[in-house]
Order: sequence, then structure tokens, then C-alpha cells
Amino acid sequence: MKSSNAPSSSNLSTGPTRRRFLKSTLLGGAAFSLCLSDGLPRDVVDAKELPRSTPREEGIAESHLIEFVDAMEREGHELHGLMVLRRGKVIAEGWARPYGPKFNHAMYSLSKSFTSTGVGLAVAEGLIKVMDKVVSFFPEAAPDKISDRLAALDIRHLLTMSAGMASSATGKTTTSKDWVRTFLAQPLVHDPGTVFNYNTAATYMLS
Repeated sequence: MKSSNAPSSSNLSTGPTRRRFLKSTLLGGAAFSLCLSDGLPRDVVDAKELPRSTPREEGIAESHLIEFVDAMEREGHELHGLMVLRRGKVIAEGWARPYGPKFNHAMYSLSKSFTSTGVGLAVAEGLIKVMDKVVSFFPEAAPDKISDRLAALDIRHLLTMSAGMASSATGKTTTSKDWVRTFLAQPLVHDPGTVFNYNTAATYMLS
């Protein structure tokens, strides 16, 4: 990202009068306002691109959104910005000072969000199920002897990063010539679905 586009301490816009600021708290030492809104200045984003609505109109309790922000604060997570969409409409948004919607922001691990969304679309279209077994998609890359745990590994375990490996397989996978074969060859020391282990290689398998 361009360093010249970094936010300053005074950039947070108060927004139009239609926006209802229902929650102000402190996250990471920065003032954060959660906005449950139906409008945003056009110099920030074209409202036709991202239509606005309210949580209530889209069947979401406002209290749940506020509870989420409270939980983020309670757990010590530094929330820079938040945008919640429901049925294709923005129902809540907010930024912590000095961040704001018009500034570029460094992002990491977006592959998880896009890939899981793609899986969700495929499930909705009836192309796959989250219970489908991973080895069924890669019979040519599976080990000669498939363990019981590997046979039980399904899509939901990749989505939740609970494949059963002792540690992330990302390093071994991405430095090999055959990423799929290497991933499937990793020993599973836990039953799939029982232990979380951050694993970018699992996201690659989903892709």
C-alpha cells in the first residue's frame, strides 16, 4: 500500500445525519463508532454499488452487532474497521481512529475469506457438500495407503482449519513440486475436526 495514503488522527468523518451512531467504545486505544446506517457520503463509495439498509429491516438484532463489538474489545482484538452486509446491503459499518473508509489498508490472509465464500457459493448451488471427503477430489494424489483419519477428512475440516495435523503443513506444501500430494501425505495426529491449527495450505486445498 502507498505510505502517502496513510490515515491521520483526524480523518474519521462524522457522516450524514441519517446515520445512527449507536455504539462508541475503545478498541486498541482508538475511538471506534459502530454505525447502523442506510447512507454513506458519495465521495466514499457509490451508494448504488453498496446499498444501505438497517439491521432490523434485514432481520438482524442491533444488539447482536453491538455485542460483537463488545466481544472484540473484551478479547483485546484491535479492530480497525468493520462492515457487515446482509442480503447484499450494508447494515453496519465503522472505523477506529485514525482509520477510515477512504484510506488504503494492508490486508493479510484474504484468501481465507474469498475461498470460503467460493465454497459457500458452490454448496448453495448444489455442486459440493461440506461433508464431502477431501481425498475423493484428488484420487490421483492420495497416498497409496489412506489412513482412517485422512479418509475422514472433509471440506468442513479444511474450512475450520482442523485437519488434524500436528502443525501447519504450509511450509512443506508450498516448497514441494506437488502441493496437493504433499498436503495429503502429511500425517494426521488428531482426528479431523478436534484440534484447530492455522493452516494456509488447507485454504489452498479448498481452492
